[in-house]
Amino acid sequence: DAMNLENTKSVVEVAEAAEVNDYLKLGWALINQYVIDVGELRQPSQRPRYILAWQNSEAPPQHPENSTYLTRQREMEEWEAKRKRDTEEWQALMAAPFEKTKT
Repeated sequence: DAMNLENTKSVVEVAEAAEVNDYLKLGWALINQYVIDVGELRQPSQRPRYILAWQNSEAPPQHPENSTYLTRQREMEEWEAKRKRDTEEWQALMAAPFEKTKT
């Protein structure tokens, strides 16, 4: 049974074999793998990368709880929340001198 890539709903790239196994247990399919050379001197410098596809059209993609994907997603949400707070604080500071001149 050949895999049809047109059925892919989501794709992730991971670097650790343990994480690949966690994805496979959830129903993801390994669709490709490759090796990158990170150029470290005097030590092994090739690192594997694995590409996995979610092809279940009946359910949204599931990610392992400690996956790199979810960790990055949480970090981005935290960064966005901080950026929003910082922007609101900056806008309040910039508006403060003008509020005083209105009275």
